[in-house]
Formats: sequence, C-alpha cells, structure tokens
Amino acid sequence: MSPFKYVSLASLVAVVGLVIGCGGSAAPVKPPLPPSKSDLALLVSTVLCERKGDFLKKYPPVTHTSTSWGSGQELVIPVEASASHGEESYFFDEDDVLVGALFTFSKGLDLKPYPVLRRTLSQLKPSVESRHRSSRPSGPAPGLLHDRSLCAPLLSVPTGVS
Repeated sequence: MSPFKYVSLASLVAVVGLVIGCGGSAAPVKPPLPPSKSDLALLVSTVLCERKGDFLKKYPPVTHTSTSWGSGQELVIPVEASASHGEESYFFDEDDVLVGALFTFSKGLDLKPYPVLRRTLSQLKPSVESRHRSSRPSGPAPGLLHDRSLCAPLLSVPTGVS
C-alpha cells in the first residue's frame, strides 16, 4: 500500500471516530431554573463582590453590628437603620468581599407595589421544611412563603394575592 492510502485511511478513521464520538447523544439538558424576576430592589447602594472597605464607606459602623461568620464576617443593619425597612444581613468572606445578603421582614412585606414579584412568587411551588413545623406545631401560618433552599420564611403574603 502506498503512503497516500495510509494517510487517506487514517483520515477516514479519524473522521468516522469524531462523528461517532461527538455525534452521539446530545449534551445533558439542565433543568429550568425557577422564576426569579422581581421589581423589589434590595441591593440598591451595594453590589455582590464589593470590597468591605467600600461597603463601610456607605454604612458607617454606628449603623450595624458585626459578628463572625465562618472564616468571614456578618454585618447586620437593624430595621430602624435599614433603607429596606427590614433587617439586612451582609456576608463577607475571608478576603473581605461581599458574597451574600439576606433581607428579613419579620412583620411581613406588603406586595401590592410589586406586581412582578407577586407574579414570580405565584409561579413557585410552596415548600415547607420540617424545622418550621417543629417551631410552629400547627405548621406555618397561612400565606407565609418559604425559600426554596433551606432558609427561614421570606415574605408574608396577604390572603388572596396572586
């Protein structure tokens, strides 16, 4: 056999191998994420990945308390000093980078001014965690929505809002 035939045969085998290897089943499809649209702006004056020094320029130490959080720190702004009218918790990692924020509305939040958020919440399947049941023997209060992860109650929704 001539060298040209070996190269041609090798090329044919390579092409067939690529077609079989790459043309098999399609890549796995990721499941759709739950709805997340909102018109309730909570991170107004700060953004995730912001440096703690820049954050503290906007929120002086007199407005918050600080506690250890893993290898980082949690800064809590009480309801009285909060622009959102809820308790605000900001989480910084060991490099002093903002990696999370939690807004707690212990008395609930009127959702009438937020039609996009109301629609989003109506599309989510409510979930109830067992630890909520243990703290409330009769189960969660009617109209109380729970986070899809294992977080505490997020918002109180007035009856009949959809």
